[in-house]
Amino acid sequence: MVIGSALWLAAHLPGKTVAVLFWDSAVPGIRFHGWSVNANQMALLLVAAPFLGLILLRNLGETASIGFRFGVVLAVATSVAAGWATASGALRVAWSVSVPIMVGLLFFAAVQGDRQSRRDLASLLQVAVCAVPIWLLSRAVLRAPACVTLTSGFSLGSDIVQVGDIPVRLQLIRHGLEAWFQSPWFGLGPGAHSGVTAPNLAREAHSSLIDWLTNTGLVGGSALIALCGWIAWRLLRQRDWVMLSALAAFAAFAQAHHVLRHPLVWFFLVLAARWPESHSSRHRRR
Repeated sequence: MVIGSALWLAAHLPGKTVAVLFWDSAVPGIRFHGWSVNANQMALLLVAAPFLGLILLRNLGETASIGFRFGVVLAVATSVAAGWATASGALRVAWSVSVPIMVGLLFFAAVQGDRQSRRDLASLLQVAVCAVPIWLLSRAVLRAPACVTLTSGFSLGSDIVQVGDIPVRLQLIRHGLEAWFQSPWFGLGPGAHSGVTAPNLAREAHSSLIDWLTNTGLVGGSALIALCGWIAWRLLRQRDWVMLSALAAFAAFAQAHHVLRHPLVWFFLVLAARWPESHSSRHRRR
């Protein structure tokens, strides 16, 4: 939250130098890449922001002052605005799928009398009320368009021509699958095995599952699916809809980028795996 908020505020300082540092193509307001070379990398950092922000607000407790709580809400809302400003199609799709599901689950639990779900919904409303004006104010200050096309938001990186990006992605996925079929059980080992025009051209398929299959085969793919399924089952048993939705957002994001080589993803998986146990121990202490 601190990193996302600080970079977002710094990106609105006047001057061309700031534009070069924080925005793609040195045009403020088009795609926010923060401290990353690629805006999608910044999006990966912030994809869990709405969910972990709600958990942070949940754990503040009743002893936190109103001013401190408002500061946390503002930090979460600013991080959400920064994530949306990356114009990452993967992030926007992930949020568009996981946030409504989370709201529906929380609402159903709240109707059943779950007080924590009611508090989570209230926190989510507070974040949304702050995030929307922050986003719109940013558009006005930077005189930037309110939206960016979904195709540009799925950009693959500066080393690939981004005209007709989605067809290029489909080709990478197709050739990634062809590379996997060359060694379906154990994969082809580390490295990028897809390509735009054919397999084995040192390009990633830009889909975590397919890239993982080309590296580790069905054996490694089954292990990954089992791990994520086990984490999801633990969160489902705990009825922690917020953390479960965060896992869903990461999973959706991962289908558009190969994120398993980023330590951040494994850190989150460890956090999500340990979360039910930590949650239960806090309740026992109370």
